[in-house]
Amino acid sequence: MMSFSVLLPSQRGRLFSVFFGLMAMAGFVFCGPPQPDREDPGEADVMVERYELNIEVQFPVLGEVDGAGEYRGGELVTIVARPYESYEFLRWVDMDTETEVSREDSLTFEMPERDVNLGAYFTDPEEWR
Repeated sequence: MMSFSVLLPSQRGRLFSVFFGLMAMAGFVFCGPPQPDREDPGEADVMVERYELNIEVQFPVLGEVDGAGEYRGGELVTIVARPYESYEFLRWVDMDTETEVSREDSLTFEMPERDVNLGAYFTDPEEWR
């Protein structure tokens, strides 16, 4: 999913945001109002792309995760897996390639310029004894 804002100078030098109603057609969403600390408010912002981080919890009765949402490409993202009592976190998996990403319960990475689909796997250690 992508989103962007466009800032244009008005005739009186004020800025206003232009929201393009393409949300339903192309997944665009509004980024927010102009930033008051802009160095050069006369130039237009061009697209700020945002990508979706989806996290699917495998066996949700064993734990929960934080960090799913929309992020800009290059933005640092932290995801955290929290197993419920008596369970353990096992691993993060890239669901598109089915490869293991990490076995750490907390992971920080740079969001790529694409949507990301991760799986969070938990386990019951008693099951393996």
